[in-house]
Amino acid sequence: MTWNVFSLVLGIIAWCFAFVAIKGKKKHAAYGCSVVSFSLCAVSLFFQFLEIGCRANNGDYAGIEDTIGAVIVAAGVLAGATIILNVVAIIRNQTLSFKV
Repeated sequence: MTWNVFSLVLGIIAWCFAFVAIKGKKKHAAYGCSVVSFSLCAVSLFFQFLEIGCRANNGDYAGIEDTIGAVIVAAGVLAGATIILNVVAIIRNQTLSFKV
């Protein structure tokens, strides 16, 4: 099993935690979900580095060259979407705290 699969799964779970943070009713729980979401995103990106490292150690430089463009786009989408979702969650929870 490759690191890409773990990276994909953790990225999806990171977004799930961000959605939970957006829908959360309690401010502290939402912040906790955002922290977990950012952490899972970071680990997911780290797994991509591990995958590239494994390919380099195996001498699969052509494989790295073939996939690096997609990896860059996927990493950008993962990081960007995670940041946007968690900023929305934080802003939403800030406005909820003013209504109470």
